[in-house]
Amino acid sequence: MIFSGLVALSFLIFTPFAKADSNKVTLICASYDAYCHKFKRTWRTLKEKCDADYKFIEYDLERDQKKIRKYNPAYVPVLFIEKNKKIIEIPYSFDSESICARLKR
Repeated sequence: MIFSGLVALSFLIFTPFAKADSNKVTLICASYDAYCHKFKRTWRTLKEKCDADYKFIEYDLERDQKKIRKYNPAYVPVLFIEKNKKIIEIPYSFDSESICARLKR
Protein backbone atom coordinates (compact mmCIF):
# COMPACT_ATOMS: atom_id res chain seq x y z
CA MET A 1 0.00 0.00 0.00
CA ILE A 2 2.77 2.44 0.90
CA PHE A 3 4.75 1.47 -2.20
CA SER A 4 1.86 2.23 -4.57
CA GLY A 5 1.37 5.60 -2.88
CA LEU A 6 5.03 6.44 -3.42
CA VAL A 7 4.82 5.43 -7.06
CA ALA A 8 1.78 7.66 -7.56
CA LEU A 9 3.50 10.53 -5.77
CA SER A 10 6.68 10.16 -7.82
CA PHE A 11 4.59 10.11 -11.01
CA LEU A 12 2.95 13.40 -10.03
CA ILE A 13 6.28 14.98 -9.15
CA PHE A 14 8.07 13.95 -12.35
CA THR A 15 5.22 14.32 -14.85
CA PRO A 16 6.36 17.76 -16.16
CA PHE A 17 9.67 16.22 -17.22
CA ALA A 18 7.93 13.58 -19.31
CA LYS A 19 7.05 16.28 -21.84
CA ALA A 20 10.64 16.39 -23.08
CA ASP A 21 10.40 12.75 -24.18
CA SER A 22 7.44 13.40 -26.46
CA ASN A 23 8.78 16.66 -27.93
CA LYS A 24 11.91 16.27 -30.01
CA VAL A 25 14.12 18.35 -32.24
CA THR A 26 16.08 16.14 -34.60
CA LEU A 27 19.02 17.32 -36.67
CA ILE A 28 20.04 15.24 -39.65
CA CYS A 29 23.39 16.18 -41.10
CA ALA A 30 26.31 14.64 -42.98
CA SER A 31 29.87 14.63 -41.71
CA TYR A 32 31.20 15.45 -45.20
CA ASP A 33 28.91 18.45 -45.82
CA ALA A 34 30.29 21.98 -45.31
CA TYR A 35 26.83 23.45 -44.61
CA CYS A 36 26.33 20.91 -41.85
CA HIS A 37 29.56 22.01 -40.20
CA LYS A 38 28.42 25.65 -40.39
CA PHE A 39 25.01 24.75 -38.96
CA LYS A 40 26.54 23.03 -35.91
CA ARG A 41 27.07 26.45 -34.27
CA THR A 42 23.36 27.22 -34.66
CA TRP A 43 22.52 23.74 -33.32
CA ARG A 44 24.61 24.29 -30.18
CA THR A 45 23.00 27.69 -29.59
CA LEU A 46 19.55 26.20 -30.07
CA LYS A 47 20.25 23.45 -27.54
CA GLU A 48 21.44 26.00 -24.98
CA LYS A 49 18.46 28.36 -25.40
CA CYS A 50 15.52 26.00 -25.92
CA ASP A 51 16.31 22.74 -24.17
CA ALA A 52 13.62 22.93 -21.44
CA ASP A 53 10.72 21.31 -23.28
CA TYR A 54 12.51 19.35 -25.99
CA LYS A 55 14.84 16.44 -26.36
CA PHE A 56 17.58 17.19 -28.91
CA ILE A 57 18.74 14.36 -31.14
CA GLU A 58 21.43 14.41 -33.81
CA TYR A 59 21.79 11.85 -36.60
CA ASP A 60 24.38 11.41 -39.33
CA LEU A 61 22.97 10.80 -42.81
CA GLU A 62 25.26 7.87 -43.58
CA ARG A 63 25.79 6.32 -40.16
CA ASP A 64 22.17 6.41 -38.91
CA GLN A 65 20.16 5.46 -42.00
CA LYS A 66 17.80 3.08 -40.19
CA LYS A 67 17.00 5.67 -37.53
CA ILE A 68 16.24 8.47 -39.99
CA ARG A 69 14.15 6.42 -42.39
CA LYS A 70 10.87 7.85 -41.03
CA TYR A 71 12.02 11.41 -41.80
CA ASN A 72 13.10 10.71 -45.40
CA PRO A 73 15.33 13.81 -45.61
CA ALA A 74 15.73 15.32 -49.08
CA TYR A 75 18.74 17.46 -48.10
CA VAL A 76 21.06 18.18 -45.20
CA PRO A 77 21.27 19.82 -42.78
CA VAL A 78 17.61 19.62 -41.87
CA LEU A 79 15.71 19.87 -38.60
CA PHE A 80 12.53 18.02 -37.72
CA ILE A 81 10.37 19.15 -34.82
CA GLU A 82 8.15 16.47 -33.31
CA LYS A 83 5.42 17.96 -31.18
CA ASN A 84 1.88 16.75 -30.45
CA LYS A 85 2.47 13.71 -32.66
CA LYS A 86 3.20 15.92 -35.69
CA ILE A 87 6.52 16.19 -37.52
CA ILE A 88 7.46 19.57 -39.00
CA GLU A 89 10.47 20.03 -41.25
CA ILE A 90 12.62 23.13 -40.70
CA PRO A 91 15.30 23.93 -43.33
CA TYR A 92 18.80 24.82 -42.10
CA SER A 93 18.59 28.41 -43.38
CA PHE A 94 16.74 29.50 -40.22
CA ASP A 95 18.75 31.06 -37.43
CA SER A 96 18.51 29.87 -33.82
CA GLU A 97 16.20 32.75 -32.78
CA SER A 98 13.62 31.85 -35.45
CA ILE A 99 13.74 28.16 -34.56
CA CYS A 100 13.47 28.90 -30.83
CA ALA A 101 10.42 31.07 -31.47
CA ARG A 102 8.87 28.28 -33.50
CA LEU A 103 9.49 25.76 -30.70
CA LYS A 104 7.66 27.96 -28.19
CA ARG A 105 4.44 28.04 -30.27
